[in-house]
Amino acid sequence: MPSKRKAPRPHKTGSVRPKGRNWEGRFRINGSEPKYVPLGVRKDVDPKHGITESEALEKLAKHQQTYEAPVKTEKITFKDFCPRFVAYKKEEKKRATTTMTAIDVAIRCHLEPEFGDRYLADITEDDVERWMRKELKTAAPKSVKNWRSVFHSILDYAVKKRVITENVVALTEAPEVTKNEKLDVMNWTDITAVRDACLDTAMGRLLKLIILVACRCGLRESEIIALKWSEIQWETGWIRVIEGHVRGETKLPKGKKGRITPMPKIVKVALYAWFKTTKFNQPGDLVFGHPVDGSELNASALNERFKEAVVAAGIRPTELRKYKKRNGEYELRDYVELSFHDCRHAFASWALSNGQAPASVQKWGGWENVKTMEIYDHFIPTGFEVDALNAAIERESAPV
Repeated sequence: MPSKRKAPRPHKTGSVRPKGRNWEGRFRINGSEPKYVPLGVRKDVDPKHGITESEALEKLAKHQQTYEAPVKTEKITFKDFCPRFVAYKKEEKKRATTTMTAIDVAIRCHLEPEFGDRYLADITEDDVERWMRKELKTAAPKSVKNWRSVFHSILDYAVKKRVITENVVALTEAPEVTKNEKLDVMNWTDITAVRDACLDTAMGRLLKLIILVACRCGLRESEIIALKWSEIQWETGWIRVIEGHVRGETKLPKGKKGRITPMPKIVKVALYAWFKTTKFNQPGDLVFGHPVDGSELNASALNERFKEAVVAAGIRPTELRKYKKRNGEYELRDYVELSFHDCRHAFASWALSNGQAPASVQKWGGWENVKTMEIYDHFIPTGFEVDALNAAIERESAPV
C-alpha cells in the first residue's frame, strides 16, 4: 500500500505590538495576509491584571498552535449554496417565519439574479459594491442595507463551512441610512381627501374604512389585518389589539403583548355600519377580511393601494421612479413619500394636540420606548402659557 504522508505543517511567524491599552498579536501563515488577534491588557497600563510583552508572545504562540486556516474544499455556485444556508437558518437556528420570508425575498429577488451562477469563491469585494450601487438606483438605502445583511450572513456561513476563505461582503460599507427627522403628518383634510380618492369598489370601500381606523385608533398595518370582531368592544368603546399578521404568520403584536385603544364615535359608527353589511361578521371573522373570502389582506398590496389613493388625492408631491417587477424588468410609477404607516403618525399627533396625556397615547399606540414618542413632542400643548403671556402684555400696556 502506498504510504500516507502527512501534509507539512504551515509555516507561521508572529509578533506582538501595543495597540491602545492592549497587546495585539500579528502573524502570517505561508505568506498569507496577516491575521490579528487581541492578547490582553498591557502590564504598564494595568499592573494588577495586565501582561508583559513576553507573556503576550506566549499567548500568541499558543493561539498559532491551535489556529486552523480555512481551507477551500469545494467549488459551488451562489444559488446552489443558498438552500444549505436557508435550511441552516430554518432548522438549526429556528428563525421565525417572518425572518425566513425576508431572507427568501432578498435571495430570490435581489441576490440570485446578480450572483446566482457565480462561484462563491469568485465573488469579489468590487462585485458586491457594484451590486449595491445598482440596487440603490431603484431601492431605498435601508432595503439595500437589509439585503446586504442577508448576503453577509450567507458568506459568513460559507466561511464557517470552509467553502470560501473570506467574507468579501464584510470588506464593504453598508449604505448609509439617513434618518428623516421631519415628520409629515396628515391632518383631517388630508385624511378625508385620501379616503375620498379610494376607488368605488369592494376593496376601495374597505380601504376607506381601514384608513379611518388607522388614523383615529392608531393600529399598525399588521394589527389592522389581524383584527377580529370579537375584539371590538361596542359597549365600552374600546378595541383590543391582541394579534398582528406579518408575512403569513399571525402572532402577538409588536412589543410581544396586547393592548387596548379607544374607539372614537366616528370610528364606532363606521365600523358598526360595516358590521351590519359584511357577510363575515362572526366573532372569529376578520374585521377587514378580503371582500371575496374573508381571508387576511396582503400588507404590501394594502400599502400600495393607500399610496395610489394619496397620489390620486394630490395631497403631496409625487415623482416618477423605477420599480422592479417580479419578472426582473422595471416600470415607471408615481412615487409619494407617505405610506400606510403615516396613519400612525396622524393618530398620535391628533390625540396629543387635543390634550391627551403622552403616557396614555403611548399605551394606546403600543409604543414601548419613550424615546419613540419624543418625535411628537411639538404636538403637545403645554397648558395656559399663551394666555398667561397675553395677560402679561395687557398688564404692561395698561395705563398706570
